[in-house]
Order: sequence, then structure tokens, then C-alpha cells
Amino acid sequence: MRHKVLAIASVDTANQTAIAEEYAVSALPAFIYFKAGKRTETVQGANPFKLTTLMEKVSKDIKEAQAGGSGSSGGGSGASNWRGAELPRSYSDITSQIELQRCELLNVDTDGGNVRVLFDGSKPSTLSGGKATAKDWVESDTDEQLMLFLPFQSMLKLHTLQVRP
Repeated sequence: MRHKVLAIASVDTANQTAIAEEYAVSALPAFIYFKAGKRTETVQGANPFKLTTLMEKVSKDIKEAQAGGSGSSGGGSGASNWRGAELPRSYSDITSQIELQRCELLNVDTDGGNVRVLFDGSKPSTLSGGKATAKDWVESDTDEQLMLFLPFQSMLKLHTLQVRP
């Protein structure tokens, strides 16, 4: 599972002249927004309107990332945010609240994948039309039961658990 990180940093341009030159900082304060590792927006100088616009854009991008995508529908072909179906209105994806390192599967067949494949955002190989090359599924080793332990980072009320085919 790929984690998205939002980081805000302050740089002393008087002492870090190489950084100031690399990003062409000519006025302070300077705000540079990076998305997917690329600079997308720069606001230099005391300009409340441009800064507000930038913060609205950042906020929108964060909400899209939390919703699991970049504004595209959930049925994309091989996108890293494939869900198989759209979330119902007023529901949100809480996958980021699951403590992956503590998840457990019981009665799992070792020929399949491990618990991490349940949280992989890519489209399952069996739905891609080709032969499965990775073990991106789990199944029971003995019967129809597959027990799953999902610890969450905080208390929450879970209404629906979506299990994709």
C-alpha cells in the first residue's frame, strides 16, 4: 500500500542559498507546493489571495487522496487506487486507519498471498484478463471460513466492509 505524505518545511534561505537558488526564491515568504514529487505551484511574497487559493488546492488534493483517488472513478484499469466499485454516498474509506503490521489471517492457504494483498490498491490480476503472475489473492486452506483480524488505530464505527472479488 502506498502512503501519501503531507509535509510542511521551513527553509532559512539566508543559510540555505542553494535551495533558494534551485527553486528561484526571490521574495519571502515563499510557498512551493509539490504533488507526486513535482513542483506544481509557487507563491512568493505576501499575497493572501494567492496563498488562500493554494491552500484550497492543497486541501482539495488531500481530500481526493483520502477518498482513494485523484478524482477518477473507481473502475480504472490498473490504477493504484482501484476499488472495483464506488463508495456509497457519505461513506469514506478508512483503510488508512488499519494497523497493517498487526493484521492477521487464520485458515489461510499459504499458496495464496498474505494479509497485505487485501489492502493493495491495484486491480486484481484475475480481472486484468491475463494469467495471474503474483499471489494477489487469499483463500482458506480448509473450508469456507477465512478469519481476519483487523486492528484499527482508533475507535470507530464500521458499517460496511467491502470485500472485492
